[in-house]
Amino acid sequence: MRQTTYARLILLLLLLISIIIASGCSDKSELEQRAFIITLGIDRGPKNEYIVTALIAVPSAMASTRKDSTGGPPQVGKVLTAVGESLPEALSMINSQAERRTSYVQCRSLVISEAIARDGLHSVIDTFNRYREFRKTLFITLFKGAMARETLLLTTPVLEASLSRLVENLSLIQQDLNFSPSATLLQLSNAIETPHTDSVIPVLSLNPQVAEEKKGPKVVPKPTADLLRSIETSPNIVNTKPGEMNRSGGNPLDLIGAGVLVQGKLVTYLSGDEMRIYSILRDTYNTGIWSFPDSRVPGSYVSVILNRSRPVRVEVDANRQPMQIRIKGELDGVLMEVPVQSATVDEAGFLETEAMISQALSQQTHQLIERMQRIPADPFNFVRSLQWRSWTSSAFNSLPWREMFQAAEVEVDIHAHLRRFGTQGQSQRPAGG
Repeated sequence: MRQTTYARLILLLLLLISIIIASGCSDKSELEQRAFIITLGIDRGPKNEYIVTALIAVPSAMASTRKDSTGGPPQVGKVLTAVGESLPEALSMINSQAERRTSYVQCRSLVISEAIARDGLHSVIDTFNRYREFRKTLFITLFKGAMARETLLLTTPVLEASLSRLVENLSLIQQDLNFSPSATLLQLSNAIETPHTDSVIPVLSLNPQVAEEKKGPKVVPKPTADLLRSIETSPNIVNTKPGEMNRSGGNPLDLIGAGVLVQGKLVTYLSGDEMRIYSILRDTYNTGIWSFPDSRVPGSYVSVILNRSRPVRVEVDANRQPMQIRIKGELDGVLMEVPVQSATVDEAGFLETEAMISQALSQQTHQLIERMQRIPADPFNFVRSLQWRSWTSSAFNSLPWREMFQAAEVEVDIHAHLRRFGTQGQSQRPAGG
């Protein structure tokens, strides 16, 4: 009888303990009590303070298909800015000013100012890595030339209603077009922590021509005469440098080109054309339309669609002094445009066009590598072949890679195979010509 009583007491005690430690709803948080931040912009102020701007989602507007009073898409978020001595303090100030408790679990994109990138992204990356609400797939973008806050104030997407969707979708599109890279929190963290590893970050920039067309919340394309004058005064008719594209209408923000990060610090920019060469070297290139000057017909161009063919082979010979880097790549091409005077259907014309395109690609690749050697910066990750051959991590870490890369001799052979000439054979010629 006494044993039965003891057993019941023990069972009752275990039941009480389980009730105490069992999870309950004391810390519940209803969705309607949360303020979801979908985009963040981070700047540094004149006294080195952090200025954080948040785009807080308005769910009712995001679900609505009606246009606002200006005729544009509905306002999907509210912009809120706070200042703090540190980044976490600025984030907490954002929380104190919203009517609801802020949540970052839906945050998709982070825009960082150029000033912060030049000082180094280490502290920013470290903060976001420690804050568990931020996903490792958070898209990170650099804003060139101004405060990141301007991206949330000036953006006018063509189709998307929010900056976060704009950056996310454009990043996915650029994986095919290769004019801009894609960088996530995880990728930049790994690059900063890995010795001798440099990285690139996508660049948002304000297009001055389109910014002049912005009238309130809408962009009104300029008259054709004004557009022609702006193109005429431009030093480069076709310019793929961040913030220097010749265009009209659409979003005042350009997403093209990239920033090169050395040990987490911004050192230079790559244009959209250089980014395509970069993607070939990193073996991430997919497809694209290219135009090359035709030396056979001055003032004319040959245009081709170049598609990914075989993986690029990179050989690094560190046993020679100076070190040698040999690069060999192949692309498949389809002709899109040739001068009327050129014969391209016959074998000799095809081979001549192939050689001209291959020479131009190899030359552009060599020029880009030489520019990075002068910094020095290795965003192409040529060092990875030495990492595989190093017996220990300490041996790899002690390599004087930057000095070796800066003095290296580079051989480049990018060959374009013209597989097809499209649906048109010989070039169209005027009757009787």
